[in-house]
Amino acid sequence: MFGEGVEGTAYGAFGVMLGNQKKSFPSSLQRVSIENGEGFVTLRREHITQTVENITDLLGSSIFVAVTVLTDSGSEMVEAELRDIYIVISPYIIQFTKTLKYFKPGLTFDLALEVLNPDGTPAQGVPVSVDETEVEGITSANGMARLSINTVAKAEPLKITVRTNNPRIPAERQASASMTALPYRSASSNYIHIGVTTAEVKLGDNLKMNINLNKLENVETDITYLIQSKSQLIK
Repeated sequence: MFGEGVEGTAYGAFGVMLGNQKKSFPSSLQRVSIENGEGFVTLRREHITQTVENITDLLGSSIFVAVTVLTDSGSEMVEAELRDIYIVISPYIIQFTKTLKYFKPGLTFDLALEVLNPDGTPAQGVPVSVDETEVEGITSANGMARLSINTVAKAEPLKITVRTNNPRIPAERQASASMTALPYRSASSNYIHIGVTTAEVKLGDNLKMNINLNKLENVETDITYLIQSKSQLIK
C-alpha cells in the first residue's frame, strides 16, 4: 500500500464463469497471512468437484479468484478479482484460418496454420508437425506457420491432422486439429500450383515463389506473370 508491501490477512475464494454468471466453489474459501505484500491461495481439484461433478464439463470456461485484504491495523481493506484463467486440456488452439479447402492432385498443398493461446493471443515459437509426414515448422510472432505437403495424383479427399510438438508438454496435452481437403477436378487434369514462402513481406524483401506443373509435356512452356500492388499493375 502506498508503494510498500503490507502486513495483514487475506480471504480468497475461487469460482468459474458460466457465460456471464459466476458460480463459486464454496470449499475454496481460504484465510491466509500477508507478509511484505505477499500471500498465496490455492485452488485444488476437490474444490471444483465438490461443486461440479464432472470437471470436463467446464472445459473452455474460465476460473476467477476474488480476494479481500485487511491490514493488521484494520484501518484499510482492499478487494480485487482476477479472471480469465481458462480451463483447458492443452495450452494451445490450432486453427486452419487461411488454408484452402481444395488441393490439386499430384501437386504441393500449402497449409496456413494459426496457433493461439487459450486467451486468443498468438502463440509464438511453437513447433508444429503434420501427422504421417516429416513436415514440421515453427510459429512466427503472429502465431502463423506455413507448411507444405505433397499429394498423390489420386483424386480422393485428403484428411490432414496437425499437432503441436512442444517438448515441455506431455503428448496427451499437445493440441491437434484436423481438416479434410477436397481434390480439384477438371476434364484435362492439368494443374498448376503457385506457392510463396511467406505471406508477409516488407519493402526491399525478396519473395520466393514456386511454380509447379503436374504434367510436363515435351514442348516448350512459357509462363506469363503479372505483379500487382494495391490493384495497380507493377510488372
